[in-house]
Amino acid sequence: MAPSAEEAAPEAVSSVVAEDEEKAAIRELMSIHPITRSQITSQLPMEEWKSMSGVEKLAFVKARMNDDSVKESMQKHCDEHNISDPHNIPQDNTLQNLLDAQEVEP
Repeated sequence: MAPSAEEAAPEAVSSVVAEDEEKAAIRELMSIHPITRSQITSQLPMEEWKSMSGVEKLAFVKARMNDDSVKESMQKHCDEHNISDPHNIPQDNTLQNLLDAQEVEP
């Protein structure tokens, strides 16, 4: 016999919560600088990375963000591109200037 609506509800709620956690994990993962993500994900075979959930990927990346090799790679990238804060777009960024110009046009 099929479960009643009341019995099935916890599974549905659990599924929605898991889906929300997955989306939140992916958003947070995408907010991490791509150089940092790339340095960390290169430590893992691609097939293993692809098989991981967003929550697992985020945990893996966060666990390795303070590794010296990751910090050095990020610092090297920032030095090469004159970036003082990798989490803020420089004000003289050409792409940002183009986006700003498009917002002004009617």
